[in-house]
Amino acid sequence: MKNEFDVVIIGAGHAGAHLVNVLVRKKYTGSVALISDEMFQPYHRPPLSKEYLKTEQVDSRPLLTGGALSSPNISFMPGCRVAGGDLQAGSLTLTNGTELGFKQLVLATGASPRKLAIEGAGLEGIVSLKTLADAEKIREALFQTKELVLVGGGFINLELACSLAGEGRTITVLEQTPRLLQRAVSPVMSEFLKTEAEKLGVRILLNEEVSRFEGDGKRISHVVTAAGERFEAGLAVVAIGSVPESGLAEDLGLECTNGIVVNGQLQAAPNVYALGDCVFFPDPSASHSLRLESVQNATDQANYVAEALTGSAQEEYHAIPWFWSVQGANRLQIAGLAKPGTRQVISGEPADANFAVYHYLGEQLCAVETINRPGEHMLARKMLKENFSPTEAEVVQGVEAIKAALASRESKNV
Repeated sequence: MKNEFDVVIIGAGHAGAHLVNVLVRKKYTGSVALISDEMFQPYHRPPLSKEYLKTEQVDSRPLLTGGALSSPNISFMPGCRVAGGDLQAGSLTLTNGTELGFKQLVLATGASPRKLAIEGAGLEGIVSLKTLADAEKIREALFQTKELVLVGGGFINLELACSLAGEGRTITVLEQTPRLLQRAVSPVMSEFLKTEAEKLGVRILLNEEVSRFEGDGKRISHVVTAAGERFEAGLAVVAIGSVPESGLAEDLGLECTNGIVVNGQLQAAPNVYALGDCVFFPDPSASHSLRLESVQNATDQANYVAEALTGSAQEEYHAIPWFWSVQGANRLQIAGLAKPGTRQVISGEPADANFAVYHYLGEQLCAVETINRPGEHMLARKMLKENFSPTEAEVVQGVEAIKAALASRESKNV
């Protein structure tokens, strides 16, 4: 017998869980099924690379709030995967044989860590970090080894390195490109984050390609680079990017290109929405589509889809992207998206661990990176939303000069 639902949400990460929260908050009366391939209740993932590994607590912070799990119209289905379905018929079949019917389907399937397909990749002690189970593997390994090699110099491994530095550990980050976070931040920011991690005792090596893992046939013992260098490792964490989980969407006949392709209303088909890390969506501020992985993107897209499901009038989706990363004592925040060829203007001194980098295309502000300047980050988000670009002189003078210029423009527009 088929279980019928008004809305079926596949994926209980931040996007799927937040959508449920918003629907409950809006007092949505339709029936909702939330399907998760994990046995846990939905949880916050950002802490997994930071404070979670340093505490003795077992549970991560829950994502579902406001009594969502106890709402009579919400059905949470943990430990379930979708085997297939028919969009025209509005039906899905789970791997356990359960059949579900839906009026609206929401795909929030997320993204998975990119695999490193090299010799020895199947040895024990080589992990990626996405889930609570992954974090538990890392935490257990920390009791057995002090030798850590982190493959990839992106956000996850830099957060891990700064969180785990000390306590007699040797932590080595191997990054294949000439600088850390090369596609995400400015050269000034890359160098600052490298210097700060090194102050904590983390060894960071650039232009290093990993060629193989060595071990005793069961567990890893060394990471070997293309240049022939060998690094002792009782634990290797591979974080070299991610790939969207679009396999189910492809099986359902939906278009997929670097994620599930959606229109400006985040629809992949008339009765199918997609949101979060798995979505390739049009960017109204540019002439192309993009895929973003961030809590902000998942949250804002879930808010948008909730409005659509509850019948609110919808313009095309648009939100100012923003990101954050906590690395040791430093909080990096980014508003907007830096594009190739930007000109950068610096406010403050990196040596003081308190500065901002403004990105311009011509005279147009497109992104702002800040270190330990939360107020300026919020100001940057406001400026980008209002399409306001301070002059280079105003940036150099500081936040008060920028605020004055913004207030002056707002007063003229009244």
